[in-house]
Amino acid sequence: MIRYHRECLARVLCVRAARRFTPLGTGSRPTQTESSSAAKRSVRPGQVTLLVGTRKGAFIYRSDAARRKWQLDGPHFLGNIVNHFVLDPRDPDCVWIFPTDGTEVWPRTSPAGRPAAYRSVDGGASWQRQDQGLPREHAWWTVKRQAFCADGCEPVGLYFGTTGGEIWASVDEGASWFQIAAHLPHVYSVTAAEEA
Repeated sequence: MIRYHRECLARVLCVRAARRFTPLGTGSRPTQTESSSAAKRSVRPGQVTLLVGTRKGAFIYRSDAARRKWQLDGPHFLGNIVNHFVLDPRDPDCVWIFPTDGTEVWPRTSPAGRPAAYRSVDGGASWQRQDQGLPREHAWWTVKRQAFCADGCEPVGLYFGTTGGEIWASVDEGASWFQIAAHLPHVYSVTAAEEA
């Protein structure tokens, strides 16, 4: 199993060999629980934003610096499970999510077997589907809570692993995807790290 991990890491590092990985700052790492994931991030000076993923969709809470009153935005992707948010380390208004089916027919798989990341560049006001290069059908896999991440390169690279044992990457902020590993056991975690 360690051999698989090293091979995957080597492949990820080769994808971005011309650039250096940088870890996400502690302010952008999600704190995760069994029922939801959340990441607190300052979108504007003095404003606090809490991004919450649940079995009922995605919610965005905003407050001023005092954090006494909160405004709710959502649900986004109602009927889908949102396990995580991936934040652009350079732009606090840019966020990606990877929703999974929240119905009882094929729960926690890609909706209709057609996986896609969704990107918002305006703090969640609108979302764009990003699926170029991903399977168009029969992709009944799940992206686990800690298996979707971003690097700190320019442009931002995105990476996710699946319960089907695949690792996918995008080096153009999600506009297109390609597979960098396959035939692995279930992937539970993917992290972009700085090269040694």
